[in-house]
Amino acid sequence: MQVRELLRRKGSGVATVDPGASVTAVLSMLAELGIGALVVSADGVKVEGIVSERDIVRRLVRDGVIALELLARDVMTHHVVTCEPDEAVEEIMTPQAKEALKR
Repeated sequence: MQVRELLRRKGSGVATVDPGASVTAVLSMLAELGIGALVVSADGVKVEGIVSERDIVRRLVRDGVIALELLARDVMTHHVVTCEPDEAVEEIMTPQAKEALKR
């Protein structure tokens, strides 16, 4: 299956958040949209990072509730891996994800 087919089923919309948004605002958006991550982008086009529930939880464990006062840019993952629509899903999966599918 190609990524293009997956996007056809899921939809190609991408939710973004400004890097200056508070972690509390990020959490509100994630809950409201029922998703686990937001692309961090000042202009809604250029990808600056991605902020996920996991990123926030890790900062909460590390820093305590003070992490809720941080900004999206402070907790986001900076290295974002992308792919093209014509790539095969199996080719872009991590080895761990491929192993999980075998179970």
